[in-house]
Amino acid sequence: MLDETGNPIVADKTGAEVPVSYMKDSEGNLVLDETGNPIVLNTIPENADQIATIVDQLDPNRYIDIYVAWEDERKEIGNTATLIAVLHGYENAVYTLQWQNSEDDVNWTDVEGETGERFAIEITEENCTDYWRVQVIITDVME
Repeated sequence: MLDETGNPIVADKTGAEVPVSYMKDSEGNLVLDETGNPIVLNTIPENADQIATIVDQLDPNRYIDIYVAWEDERKEIGNTATLIAVLHGYENAVYTLQWQNSEDDVNWTDVEGETGERFAIEITEENCTDYWRVQVIITDVME
């Protein structure tokens, strides 16, 4: 089901994940599968909250939506927060991701091994006031 601008409307949430981005052609139209449904690129847990949108500094047509989902929906120390990066406009780019953290929002350190779209971190007394971000490293652009 599509809304008046041609974007999909989630009518039935199957499981705990809901779609948030869809495949589009070079003109920005949705790409449909053989049954006529939009092709889903990314999903997030249905209890996730969007906490930020970051516009790419080199191309304003590219941006990243950042979501957080809390284990058992409890936002407290000792619980696990999962950060989720949903990239838009990077379909023609070859890239890698790197999650980073900072105690002061100035000096950033890579989180070893955390290079996926999702990053789960247990919130502790030591890191509960830290800053977290995802870095996109573009290595090639395809035409």
